[in-house]
Amino acid sequence: MKLGLANHKVDVVKHDPAWRQEFVRCRSELALMTEIPLTQIEHIGSTAIMNMPAKPIIDMVLGIEHFPHVSPKLIDALKSVGFLRLKVEKQDEIVFAKFTDDSYQVKTHYLHITQYQGQLWRDWIQFRDRLNGSAELRSEYLTLKFSLVEQAEITIEKYTDAKAEFVKKTISI
Repeated sequence: MKLGLANHKVDVVKHDPAWRQEFVRCRSELALMTEIPLTQIEHIGSTAIMNMPAKPIIDMVLGIEHFPHVSPKLIDALKSVGFLRLKVEKQDEIVFAKFTDDSYQVKTHYLHITQYQGQLWRDWIQFRDRLNGSAELRSEYLTLKFSLVEQAEITIEKYTDAKAEFVKKTISI
């Protein structure tokens, strides 16, 4: 399994069943090191959608009870397994990433921390579950993703923003 994508690069690769196994391995490691229950760590994003080509980065969400308060103990535990906080500023989440090496140029995993069972948590899980439950939605999403990747000037920010409307529509079905 090849994981990782260079900073600011957008690439979609063939689905790899090993992505699920990598998530299970990471979830176990995170639960052990953070003492967060397995039920509060979920696989999200395209690598969690069956047969969906995706950016080769494992996306996970870790739900905590008292967001936005993230204890120093939790941050230290995440750091001990290679997750570093990113400078991404978002209202309802704190984003961490794991990299291939100390140059911090190639991300292999994202970990989004948010309120457990909060709106953002529910939206991510619902999006994943709706796509896994509908071949039609998966096909529509895949067409959108490939059309975006083919654009010459696509950046990761533009790619993510362009998918937002589809995500909103899917959640509101």
